[in-house]
Amino acid sequence: MKIAPSLETNPELDGWLKFSSDGILTVFTGKVELGQKITTALALIAAEELYLDFNRVKIAAVNTEYSPEEQPTVGSNSIEESGEAIRQASAVARNILLNMASKKLNESIDRLEITDGNIRSILNNNITSYWDLIGDQKFNHKIEKLPILKSFKDYQIIGKSNFSKGFEKIISGKEEFIHDLEFPNMLHARVVRPPFYSARIVDLDLTKIKSMSDILHIEKDGSFLGVVSEKEEKVVKAISILKKNIKWSKMSKNNQEDISELLDKNNVKSYQVLDGTAVNKEPESEFLNNDEDWIESTYIRPYHMHASIGPSAAAALLDKNRYFVWSHSQGIFLLRKALASVLEIDEKFVIVNHVPGAGCYGHNGADDAALDAALLARKLPGRHILLKWEREDEHKWEPYGSAMLIKMKGCLDDEGKVKLWYHQTYSDVHSSRPKHKENFSNLLASWHLENPLKPLPKNAWLVFHGGIHRNADPIYDFAKKSIIKTPVHDLPLRVSALRTLGAYANVFAIESFMDELASINEIDPLDFRLKHLRDDRAIHLLKTLGKETDWYNQQMEDGCGRGMGFARYKNTKCYAAVIVELEVDDYGNINLQKAFIFADAGQIIDRNGLKSQLEGGFIQSASWTLKEEVKFEGEEVLSIDWESYPIIKFSEVPDIETILIDRPNELPLGAGEATQGPTAAAIANAVFNATGIRLKRIPFTSENLRTEASIA
Repeated sequence: MKIAPSLETNPELDGWLKFSSDGILTVFTGKVELGQKITTALALIAAEELYLDFNRVKIAAVNTEYSPEEQPTVGSNSIEESGEAIRQASAVARNILLNMASKKLNESIDRLEITDGNIRSILNNNITSYWDLIGDQKFNHKIEKLPILKSFKDYQIIGKSNFSKGFEKIISGKEEFIHDLEFPNMLHARVVRPPFYSARIVDLDLTKIKSMSDILHIEKDGSFLGVVSEKEEKVVKAISILKKNIKWSKMSKNNQEDISELLDKNNVKSYQVLDGTAVNKEPESEFLNNDEDWIESTYIRPYHMHASIGPSAAAALLDKNRYFVWSHSQGIFLLRKALASVLEIDEKFVIVNHVPGAGCYGHNGADDAALDAALLARKLPGRHILLKWEREDEHKWEPYGSAMLIKMKGCLDDEGKVKLWYHQTYSDVHSSRPKHKENFSNLLASWHLENPLKPLPKNAWLVFHGGIHRNADPIYDFAKKSIIKTPVHDLPLRVSALRTLGAYANVFAIESFMDELASINEIDPLDFRLKHLRDDRAIHLLKTLGKETDWYNQQMEDGCGRGMGFARYKNTKCYAAVIVELEVDDYGNINLQKAFIFADAGQIIDRNGLKSQLEGGFIQSASWTLKEEVKFEGEEVLSIDWESYPIIKFSEVPDIETILIDRPNELPLGAGEATQGPTAAAIANAVFNATGIRLKRIPFTSENLRTEASIA
């Protein structure tokens, strides 16, 4: 077995595990808790490998000073990356401790057994424990090779029972989110944002603000404008006054074209996608001629917000030339480098602490808020500053999920199988996370300073299932296929990573088109998918779906429909199929009634956590699909609140039944982003089943449905 990449990068055992004399094991990780229950899953992995009671294991909050530096918490990679590293580190620790116990008890290792950290001789009952052997001490061991890991068949707690970490605090209202932070002698702050992207301060009257005795500091650096006070309510009042006494520059451009038209005006190089990876290769000739009997469809996804229930926030302190920052960022190590770059200091002088926020799942405003707080802390050293964004700030200034245009073409042979498959995706980049590059920055405030930095150049990802082309390459076995990735730049809005990146729209298009091809051939949609699959696990999942839902025999009432969607996330992670049952009323409103989720995520670590991720992904996707769209004019965002950017309500969430296929002898697979694409397709296909109308433009509002009905 190979050493896990995260463990290779951070080989010191003490960087992962710490045993305390009080009987507690602290586990360190570079992956942050975002509500995905990663703390529970990682604790289960460590407890299992070390034969410990789950309640003895504590997962340390992530901090750039002492946590192992791992990749950001993205892409459904946490279990496969940090989980495997912790599993291996725990096995190394167990092996070391068994050798120590062998010497202390004068007994061979094969005659020792472990129960909850107690190591006992099976011959004479002599006993010691992890805490006696190593408590409060360091291993001082660099991991260069691995011992034999615990066999999957011997697992006692993983996937067996219900466990949780931290949820008692959430349920009782005691959870400390970043907005709840309190420090001695703490200050409060807000930043005034421009009304649109290119706006800059032309004139500013500070007379009324300076007369407010409670305002401690007003920071103006170019068009970056912040206010600091001892009292939060005074900051809010000051911001309101400032907004009325600022004159901004006029909008430089006011493009009123539809986003689909802008996406189709491509002047950027296209790339062919082969086996999930984009390469410099032109489409083959058979996909360029018009002689074939092509079936064609076009699918559109608008800009989407992260739509976090709580706006972004951060705290910062400048103390003895060191910046201490508290953030709910998904990538605190990347953030540290980016902050240091803007502040023009060495990154060793920046310590970033992760604190849970009220929403994330991508690159929202968390990193930007961290820079806001640090810029203000720079002017008031020795004082903690808690900075919060307003709702309008979050809606208008967070980086959005990229809009996408997807053109599909297919040809069928005489047996009703796909002989030619063509998929071209047009989109902006799907990540502009903060990174270090001299004279460039992706942090918002850095663009508004007197000496502004430029946004980082946009580069097309040519990696495996990256960005635009994530899940564009389908899992199905087609005779010939051509997958084209077409980056489009100079689009109107700021974009970055939103959960699933391009996979949501690509799977929506693929699975909607598969349904359309099946309908044209008068083949059952489930049978059509099965006849194009060779992957045994995919086949098993879909056959299980058919059996458990009585797919072939279900009859829907008038106005009601049933549809399905299926994909394997990144073609390497969790297999997920979704069935949706819904009703379309006379006004074109779509009412979700029932949903089924079938998933194969390999070995199940935390059953409840896995279900929560899959069902949460369904709900988020249903909201994107039915309701969400960023409205804008030129470079001004019009979706500034929950009325102008509605999201799904609790009352609109259907009953969800989740069926998990456990494979205890297989490695666990990332599942946090597996259901989003299948959900969108399942809804679209169910609408067709109910009405005969194919919806290809998200969101599926009643207005859009009535428009499509009139066209049809």
